[in-house]
Amino acid sequence: MTRLKDREKAIKLRKQGKSYSQIKTIIGVNKGTLSYWLKDFPLEEKRLRELRDWNQVRIEHYRKTRTLKRENI
Repeated sequence: MTRLKDREKAIKLRKQGKSYSQIKTIIGVNKGTLSYWLKDFPLEEKRLRELRDWNQVRIEHYRKTRTLKRENI
């Protein structure tokens, strides 16, 4: 019964525009389970772009790469 409640909560969070990583942190289930549960609930293209463009890990990786290129010139 607990898994059913987790699934319902995951669906609710997905409809709010949360990513798998965000839902995983809140509920505590792995991404494979979320992928199965949420296969019929994709994010809108606009929201996907927002998540991708403002991803802190991605931004930091970009900064490090640019710094290394400048140092090697």
